[in-house]
Amino acid sequence: MSLVSGEKRQERVPKHAARYAFRSWSQILTRLRAADHLALFLDFDGTLVGFQNDPEDVRVPAEVKQILVRLAQHPQLSVALVSGRSVASLRRLLDVPGVSYFGLQGTEREGKPPTISSSARREISRARRAVRQKLGKLPGIWIEDKKLTFAVHHRRASAPTIRAASAVLTAILARAGTALHVLHGNRVWEVLPAEILGKSAAPRALLPKLPAKTAAVYIGDDGTDEVAFAAIPSQITIRVGEKHRTRASFYLKDPADVFKFLCKLQDLVSSRAVD
Repeated sequence: MSLVSGEKRQERVPKHAARYAFRSWSQILTRLRAADHLALFLDFDGTLVGFQNDPEDVRVPAEVKQILVRLAQHPQLSVALVSGRSVASLRRLLDVPGVSYFGLQGTEREGKPPTISSSARREISRARRAVRQKLGKLPGIWIEDKKLTFAVHHRRASAPTIRAASAVLTAILARAGTALHVLHGNRVWEVLPAEILGKSAAPRALLPKLPAKTAAVYIGDDGTDEVAFAAIPSQITIRVGEKHRTRASFYLKDPADVFKFLCKLQDLVSSRAVD
């Protein structure tokens, strides 16, 4: 077994070079204007905010919170945050009225964890214990316990340490067979029960509840967002970062670019309200 991305169900959607969203703004704008309702899905770390070596050091810029407050107020726009963090963690950092929160890679909604089998719970607990024992003391490696899932962060680790950690994690997870899988984030391995598919759970849960002519915009920065891009290929999908082949149609450069995009979206929904 190798550390695969956990996107088995989406493999038939090919990756490609995305187009820069601002160069394609007229095309995006046409699609947004044609919709009766808009749904905005946003990853958090690396998308709305930059990365910190310790996730607890992240702070949300005031202007980011302000733009989300304004967007969430529009009756023709639904806003959702989709993150590997827990819902409680997201709310501590960015509690905005009217926003839907999807934690644990999109499967924890409003603080309600997903239902998984007792066998999957045993396997995730066993794997987490083994990872702590064998990787916990490696320099630059940090294990984050998310109860039903866990993450192995290697942002601070050297390349040789990352290779060694990858080999150890692969061996540990091999014992679980198909019960667990791995999503590759930005310098992090997210280990989940196979019953937790990833961030595609958020658009699958929310979009059927919205008007038929809803246009969705999904913005995310890493491999954990690729399952969501693949799940809604006809919608407006945006990868943050320039140097990636992706299932998203467009890209933005960094969180500052994302903020500019959200401002343009705010201008659009404000003009629709006036019309």
